[in-house]
Amino acid sequence: MVASISVIIVIASYFIFKAPSQLTFISSIGEIQNLTLPDGAEVILNAESTLKFSESNWDKSREVYLDGKAHFEVEKGSIFSVIAGKFMTSVLGTSFDVDHRYNHFAVYCYSGSVSVTKNNEQVDLLPGEKAVLESTHLIKALFNDYSIGKWISGESHFSNEPLNEVVDELQRQFGINVVGLNDDRRISSGAMFLIQSLTT
Repeated sequence: MVASISVIIVIASYFIFKAPSQLTFISSIGEIQNLTLPDGAEVILNAESTLKFSESNWDKSREVYLDGKAHFEVEKGSIFSVIAGKFMTSVLGTSFDVDHRYNHFAVYCYSGSVSVTKNNEQVDLLPGEKAVLESTHLIKALFNDYSIGKWISGESHFSNEPLNEVVDELQRQFGINVVGLNDDRRISSGAMFLIQSLTT
């Protein structure tokens, strides 16, 4: 009986110590983190976002889990995948943004090519194209070059977006409290707002 218990303890300990090590990075409100993944891929993690991946399994599977928004610079190699809820974005080597918060999802392709899937839907993107979730479907469209990657340098650009979403983003990026502007009116399609970081 004692021998059996010892065997069970040894086996259980083996599986505990062999479990894949998962790294988790969490950015707070008003914080942007610069990360380097095991293969040298660069990640800029937006404010109030979380990125997770298995360090021990990286050679077998270049796969990260994202809740929030991040910019990726990926060198060519095996498939690199970003899983955000029920969405998967897969690339071989490219630069792109993934934005996944609450019911919002969007992917912006800056270079190379990107494949975005949701259940049985698939959208393939080239530079200057984006995939966005509208209702329950992924839609491909062009995006405005003026706003490409500006959040990386501490700037936020808004055009034809609901005012309440703009307020949420400003509070998230700069750690400020905006009151009295929480409604669903849209910024004019002909207007663009540039907000620079309050720390610069």
